[in-house]
Amino acid sequence: MTTGETTFGRYRLLEPIGQGGTGQVYRALDTTTDRVVALKVLPPHASDDDAYQQRFRRDARIAASLSDPHVVPIHGYGDIDGRLYLDMRLIEGRTLADILKERGRLDPKTAVSYVEQVAEALNAAHSAELVHRDIKPSNILVTERDFVYVVDFGIACADDETQSDPGSDVYSLASVLYECLTGRPVSEATAELPAGFDAVLANGLAKEPADRYSTGLELASAARAALDAKGAPTKAVPVKSKETAAKPVSSSAPAKTAPKTRKPDGPVRRQARGVRWGRVAIVVALIVVALGLAGSVYSFIYRPDQQIDSSVSAAAKQGAEDGTVAVLSYSPDHLDADIARAKSHLTGDFLKYYTQFTDQIFAAAARQQQVTTSANVERAAVADLHPASAVVLLFVNKQTVSKANPVPAGKPATVRATMKRVDGAWLIEKFEPL
Repeated sequence: MTTGETTFGRYRLLEPIGQGGTGQVYRALDTTTDRVVALKVLPPHASDDDAYQQRFRRDARIAASLSDPHVVPIHGYGDIDGRLYLDMRLIEGRTLADILKERGRLDPKTAVSYVEQVAEALNAAHSAELVHRDIKPSNILVTERDFVYVVDFGIACADDETQSDPGSDVYSLASVLYECLTGRPVSEATAELPAGFDAVLANGLAKEPADRYSTGLELASAARAALDAKGAPTKAVPVKSKETAAKPVSSSAPAKTAPKTRKPDGPVRRQARGVRWGRVAIVVALIVVALGLAGSVYSFIYRPDQQIDSSVSAAAKQGAEDGTVAVLSYSPDHLDADIARAKSHLTGDFLKYYTQFTDQIFAAAARQQQVTTSANVERAAVADLHPASAVVLLFVNKQTVSKANPVPAGKPATVRATMKRVDGAWLIEKFEPL
């Protein structure tokens, strides 16, 4: 595609947002659905390889069917004018590669959290017989809230047959963990590791796939155990098998001490102790009742359905946060793109209302008054949760600047967002200031 092109089939290309060996990514407007998306257009030669094109379509179809919140939802795929493309949900975040370039190494707690989330995505993909083939920091997106998404499932060319095995993804995930902990790629394996992680990485980066962790979740679990271990040695012996080591038996038993002689209780002492224990029992009973009431209120109002996986709750909350920020943030310099981005987070009657409101009233007024707003979510909690719907309460801080009021003015607000799950994405269908 040439630099001067602004359209690609039904898509209007707004701006390039990424470039790699597997193609270019654009922020684009789907003129059919009026939704802003991340559009990946593959190189021309990708369409010339029949085997690759067939695998691309198979992998894209499987990836589009995945419901794990850490897999970027795919809206569509195919080819336009002989160019393969992927239409994906637009994620407002940064690549892990950019974060590492800026910070260097990450603290172990953050590194393990990122690896755990990537492992969840890989587990969902491997369960559907889909191998990523190219897990690396540039294919991992991180939002401002440290929520992780994995992109580019199945796009990489795999000339080596071993790359089509899930074990290759486990090795790549271990490489990502190493780079997060050291700030260096695994090819420069000379940096000192935090205490306890030597054995984890020795297993994850084993030369033979059979010697590695069997799944990404197993690797993530081992990394979490190393993080939680206190007083772990600076250097551990590399793990050669997955057998659990037997716990050492203590060589000495604790010394026995003679029991203390207790004087018989008199009537006064028994009466005082009875009063004291009676008071304790009353206090304990009151605490139990209070906790029971608090637990009931929490379960009734705020606690999500425990029969639903916690990742669903996290995805619903993330969708509400992203949508709320998009709806409440805009600038006259790129108002059309801001409105289109907000629409990509909405559905149902609220999308219709927002479209009508911005077209007929808001857009002209915002440009005339030069209104710029920015919003950030201070706190959010899932108040009600079902497999395809949720209610999220959000505490928002909004800053506004205009031609009439050039000094930034902050205004806190509480919002209730009713969410609906559409094609794997959590979208706002009702938006109510409280």
